[in-house]
Amino acid sequence: MKNGSVKLTPHQWIHILVCLLVVASFILLFGFYEPLVSPAALHVIQIIAFIYFFCNHAAGFIRSKNKLSYARRNWFQIPLLLALVLFFILASQRFFSDHPLDGILLVLSIYLIVQVVDSVCRFIVKLAATGRNPMRTFVLSFIAFIIIGALFLKLPTFHKCEQLSFLDACFTTTSAVCVTGLIVKDTGSDFTVLGQFVILTLMQLGGLGIIIFGAVFALLFGKAFSVQESVALQDLLSTETVGRIKRMIGFIFAFTITIEAFGAAGLWGMWELESAQFEASRRLFFSIFHSVSAFCNAGFSLFPDSFTAFKASPQIYAVVCPLIILGGLGFTVLYNISEITACKIRNFFRSLFIPPTVFNKLPSGYTSLQTKIAVWATIVLLAAGTAGYMIFACIFESCEISSVKDAFFMSVTTRTAGFNTVETAQMSDAGKFFSIMLMLIGGSPGSAAGGMKTVTLVVIILAVVAAVTKKKEVEAFKRSVRMAIIGRAVTVVFFYITAYLIVVFGLMMTERSSSFESLDLMFEAASALATVGLSAGLTPELSVSGKTLLIFTMLIGRLGPLTILSSLLLRFKTAKYNYPEEPLIIG
Repeated sequence: MKNGSVKLTPHQWIHILVCLLVVASFILLFGFYEPLVSPAALHVIQIIAFIYFFCNHAAGFIRSKNKLSYARRNWFQIPLLLALVLFFILASQRFFSDHPLDGILLVLSIYLIVQVVDSVCRFIVKLAATGRNPMRTFVLSFIAFIIIGALFLKLPTFHKCEQLSFLDACFTTTSAVCVTGLIVKDTGSDFTVLGQFVILTLMQLGGLGIIIFGAVFALLFGKAFSVQESVALQDLLSTETVGRIKRMIGFIFAFTITIEAFGAAGLWGMWELESAQFEASRRLFFSIFHSVSAFCNAGFSLFPDSFTAFKASPQIYAVVCPLIILGGLGFTVLYNISEITACKIRNFFRSLFIPPTVFNKLPSGYTSLQTKIAVWATIVLLAAGTAGYMIFACIFESCEISSVKDAFFMSVTTRTAGFNTVETAQMSDAGKFFSIMLMLIGGSPGSAAGGMKTVTLVVIILAVVAAVTKKKEVEAFKRSVRMAIIGRAVTVVFFYITAYLIVVFGLMMTERSSSFESLDLMFEAASALATVGLSAGLTPELSVSGKTLLIFTMLIGRLGPLTILSSLLLRFKTAKYNYPEEPLIIG
């Protein structure tokens, strides 16, 4: 790999071709109500692909000089085959006794899907390590999955619309990948289960970050990262050392799966209000969908009015709110908290066997400045948001918020998630403007949340305090903040506010022939840029130009203005000189 390009061998081209044929066979089998190609011919292609993958791994093992190392890198292949054979033997007696061929085809499909996912994940990580700018690959991966997802949603068996335009499909997939939640088509009624599964997958991809998602599964499938790949992942994860990459990725995978599983289990009982319409499999899918949507701060719901029908359910506040808050803290903060917790647990058990004099010298874990600022900023904003909404509820009788629970949920969801238990379109102008401010602040860095980020806001406030009190350094929790960090915070705020004003002006131009209120357009712009997903009810009614503008806005909001710029610009060399200073009059 040189000059930022990936050089593929003939064998790799064949591998890519086989993967594409597998994907095409599944699309032709399940994407149309009437198969365009004979199913028998497509099954033959899948059998040939199975033979190719099996022989490819067998040949790789035979050619490998270090058999143990190859087996370790591809540890899941043999257990996968054994598990599928065992599954077929056990399931064929109960489900496929009359049609054993269906059982074979199901096992074959699962094997091929795993092989394609493995290949895609390894390729994504390899692609991220090419060239000098992994951020460019990060941006392009989002755009690629938006287009691929839109093409899937356009297939007849993936939607229920008479005609789903490519623009509406792209809007939906952009909203899912960018974990926004703004919709132009109702997720629950306008898309089939296949379409909803695509949206669910894109939410998970966008929430973790597509390259990080690929790295998680590449590591899970046994891939060993090269130095170049580790450095690229270090940039994306913002970790201090390359040695922590595997531990960080392992934590992201384990924490995400665990939290989303607990979330789905907690939401299981919430659908009892709709029990007449829900069978067990559908309740499970609804639980998983909304758990992923909450933790990834996506705000997609399978109900047309989001959670307004469930505002009395305790799961809204005991399950959904914690999922949103944890998802908005960021994996760096969560990883640091987990390290501290694990250290305290180890110290507790060691204290049972080690004398106190020795135990007192054991490390108790280090809470980073990032964690302290992110956690305290989140707590303060949640409290301030709840108080603010309650004040508006008392002042404006037309306000939809009628209890502390409503106010708290709005404070949680407005900064990042986009679920709602009240009609946001019916809120007072003051309530909408207050929501815009919370949306623009957003969640914490390194999370699925959007906005300028809590830490950015705190750094700016600390810099103002330092300037007013005439301190030479910006301080927080007995630590000094580097000037480079302050400069970056100012840059983020500048580009973010500039982007927001441009989007608002653009919507006012594209929707000039409509009767939309300016404040509602400002609300939609903030929701799209901050990837929140709350709406004043305008999104489905926007013009083609307005929807297109919001698509780019959501992408910029998810990736961040600085990421977009760094992916477009070349790396500049650091200047090795300083000009003499001269005072300026400010203010």
